[in-house]
Amino acid sequence: MTMKGAKTDAEWFSPEELAAAREEYLEEQEKEQPSPQVKLRYAIALAKSRKCDDKYRAIGLLEDLLEQNYSPKESLYWIALTLCGLGEYRASRSYCERLLRMEPSHMKAQLLHKRIKEVVAREDGVVGVGIVGAVVVAGLALKFLLKR
Repeated sequence: MTMKGAKTDAEWFSPEELAAAREEYLEEQEKEQPSPQVKLRYAIALAKSRKCDDKYRAIGLLEDLLEQNYSPKESLYWIALTLCGLGEYRASRSYCERLLRMEPSHMKAQLLHKRIKEVVAREDGVVGVGIVGAVVVAGLALKFLLKR
């Protein structure tokens, strides 16, 4: 259950919310010791943008935060979620698994990991059927050619 007006992980940020987060981030970057918390908030805002470029920028900021060892669990989760939203399921699964090794009981990561596995299995099944179909067609074509 979320508080009234609170955003869930899957909800988009409006352009105004994203602009406000960007402004706060840029102001923070002018300081001698910029706050990683502001960077994290901006990265999450970018991750919730509808634009793919923003999502990739979010991943870059989150990777920076991981290197700084700032909020690694949250950074890993948001990278995994963002990559999943971009359709990069295998990379997303990798980040999700890193997070689950750190915190096996992380419910959001467990749910995301399950969802990713389902999507990848479905995609692999479609590819597998396509490969089998191609092999059957090639076999029939070869049989036809050998009969001539």
